[in-house]
Amino acid sequence: MKQNSHITFDLNELLHDVGVLLSTQAQARGITYTVTMEDKGEKHVIGSPLHLRQIFQNIGGNAIKYGRAGGYVHVTCSIVSQTKDTVRCRFICEDNGNGMSEEFQKHMFEPFSQEKSGARTTYQGTGLGLSIVKKLVDAMGGTVTVVSKKGVGTTFITEIPLKLDPAPFDAEKTEEEIDTTVFRGLHVLLVEDNVLNQEVTKELLNDLGVLL
Repeated sequence: MKQNSHITFDLNELLHDVGVLLSTQAQARGITYTVTMEDKGEKHVIGSPLHLRQIFQNIGGNAIKYGRAGGYVHVTCSIVSQTKDTVRCRFICEDNGNGMSEEFQKHMFEPFSQEKSGARTTYQGTGLGLSIVKKLVDAMGGTVTVVSKKGVGTTFITEIPLKLDPAPFDAEKTEEEIDTTVFRGLHVLLVEDNVLNQEVTKELLNDLGVLL
């Protein structure tokens, strides 16, 4: 996970951007999506915004996908510990959706795992989302735990250590907003020799409507 793993970015800004995307998806399904940031100040860290974004989108997207109309998905972001050089962040995603059986939870992070037969067709999923989450979190030195009960809901607790940026943050270097609709329907040949990066990039491109 060497590529794009040492970029300075504003963590709260990234969470806000992902929240805007997921809120739109939740609204379309009649689900209330909320985000609480306990530390609202600017938090400039060094890491991989691409991989963090994929973690948040996969966990939040699953909560919405398997949620119920009239239900909720609530995300809480907090700082567990901090030194002068590092910060450990905790991200909690809680929903009152379908939940998962104890048996399925034993295999939930395995590739292509899906609890219901036909779920891939019903929910338009590949079964790779949580597998990618686990690989990315492990690669970043973090942890992900799950509490779930069938028919009640699910809570994902993810903790990830990040380096703090010691240099003043240059706002002029932040990326400008891009109209992603221009990518829909494009045919792309993906060339990448890192398997983990392949999976993450495919997921991101699929979200943009790119055809591989």
